[in-house]
Amino acid sequence: MAVYAFPRATLDIDILIEPQTLEKAKSIAKRLGFSFDAGLMKFSGGAVQIHRLTKVSSESNDTLVLDMLLLTPEIKEVWKTKQTLTWDQGDLPVVSPKGLINLIV
Repeated sequence: MAVYAFPRATLDIDILIEPQTLEKAKSIAKRLGFSFDAGLMKFSGGAVQIHRLTKVSSESNDTLVLDMLLLTPEIKEVWKTKQTLTWDQGDLPVVSPKGLINLIV
């Protein structure tokens, strides 16, 4: 939501990925310091599946959570709404505001 100028009170990273890319995404995240693997969480009878990794700062003990939301048939329409925004480091594919609302309800 921060890319749409609506920062949330929580500090975490949420990404939507295709299930077949999970292992590659986990490998990259672990190289970036996301070493605590909380595993897969399922909600709404498996329609919503989130794999959570956490990074703990060695200096401050602050944590940063990475939630990888797996694309399931039930949320496929959200994936179709993605759009590209220009961000600090280049183009960033993001879920549309309408898609975000559909994820919440």
